[in-house]
Amino acid sequence: MKKTVSLILLLPQILVGQITLIPDVAFEALLINYGLDTIQDGQVYTDNINDIPFLFLDFSGISSLSGIEDFESLSFLSCAHNSITYLDLSNNTSLTWLDCYNNQLTYLNVSNNPNLIFVDCAKNQIKNLLINNNTALTHLNCQFNKLKQLNLTNNTALSHLNCYENQLDNLNLNTTTALTHLNCYENQLNNLDLNNNAQLISLYCNNNNISNLDLSNNTDLYEIGCHSNNLTSLNLNNNPSLTHLICHSNELTSLDLINNLELKWLNCHFNSINNLNLNHNINLTGLNCSGNEISSLNLNSNNQLISLDCGVNNLINLDLSNNLSLEYLKCGVNQLNYLNLSNHSSLKELYCYSNLITDLDLSNNNLLHKLDCSYNQLNCLNVKNGNNQNIDLLLTDYNPNLYCIEVDNQTFSSNTWITTINYHFNTDINTSFNNNCNNTCTNTNITETTFTNKIYPNPANDYTQIEISHYPAPLCLLDMNGKIVYEDVIQQSSYQLNVSTFEKGIYLIRIGNECNKLVVK
Repeated sequence: MKKTVSLILLLPQILVGQITLIPDVAFEALLINYGLDTIQDGQVYTDNINDIPFLFLDFSGISSLSGIEDFESLSFLSCAHNSITYLDLSNNTSLTWLDCYNNQLTYLNVSNNPNLIFVDCAKNQIKNLLINNNTALTHLNCQFNKLKQLNLTNNTALSHLNCYENQLDNLNLNTTTALTHLNCYENQLNNLDLNNNAQLISLYCNNNNISNLDLSNNTDLYEIGCHSNNLTSLNLNNNPSLTHLICHSNELTSLDLINNLELKWLNCHFNSINNLNLNHNINLTGLNCSGNEISSLNLNSNNQLISLDCGVNNLINLDLSNNLSLEYLKCGVNQLNYLNLSNHSSLKELYCYSNLITDLDLSNNNLLHKLDCSYNQLNCLNVKNGNNQNIDLLLTDYNPNLYCIEVDNQTFSSNTWITTINYHFNTDINTSFNNNCNNTCTNTNITETTFTNKIYPNPANDYTQIEISHYPAPLCLLDMNGKIVYEDVIQQSSYQLNVSTFEKGIYLIRIGNECNKLVVK
């Protein structure tokens, strides 16, 4: 309703014009700045504002837009990043664009705005959002609110929907057939029916409770984020355009990517996958398959690979001879005893901690600036690559047989890579630096490791039983980052490890010179 009064001069009694009350000082200050008002008196001539089509009020300290109802010709309103709690736009029938992002809104009325095509009301405190009458709406951003339901039945023109970080337990998209982009992650969804959304090209439904996801009708999808759900299977045979897939932290035991020839980025870490065939994915540049049960990984067809994380698996060998573009490699917490990176001149970061590697030659990796090779069985490490002055992370501790590290400059390394000064550098107390360690860092006798210790149950909930044949033996438990979470010495053939206080996840358990994976659920 208009808040207008008549301004009447007593002598003579002549009607000068209608005024609109503007109680918010910051709001009126902007109107003065725009030349729509002259003095700060809590009001403005209605004739000065009722023909205004655009209004920009972002970052202005406004707490109330009372008076907005008299901007009858308003088509574009942007009032983001203020402190507005109540916004009624029912009188602004010409409005097509609304941005009220990042306020403190608990009430938003757009029921009488049939021409709206864009609404961004994200990052507020809205519990109910009625958009039934906004049939022209194509873009809706309502993320970071307190919505428990969202009725989109009449929004058949909607192409972009961002409703993530709410409290939705149901999302009916049967009538939104024009939808191309959907972000509904961080809700409480148990199901998501996308059968009628054939035009969908981008989907992020991660961090929900979805146990089944049918994407057979969404043949144009190029990116999928379905991670952190309860998926036990994922059929991608009808998604040939897929370039980015994030499906980590589910319950997948297999993943068929034979029809996804355009795939460039795959993150499937923390599942239960034991076999991953990537022979057909020749365009792959990024792969994270860590935290699975993979014992063999063939990457011969993936020569465009730049980033690889295959840590926390059961890998004994890792052939990277065809992956010469690698810049980032993380293969920690496996059973590797050999790693050949002599031809990987682009390598910048290497994390190969918690393996069984005895020799590591990095003298040809002259871009390397981060290295974590702790918790191995190294007796030779060569980092004499001409780039030591740029190394900002070097962790070589827990390699008791590593007495000498070959470096560019003995004095520089001894004075710079000091554990007590910088935690980014850590070596064993018996390890020193030298320009020439008289060791070629080659391994000509590579043998696979056979585990004689028994660990059960694995996965474990409360405790796991350890049986060993040789004791006493040091026991060490490490998390996925290589951090020690438990240490002890086993004094007899049978040992019970209480894991009830550990966070759920995958750990490396090292007993003597043997290591294995322990899953805590």
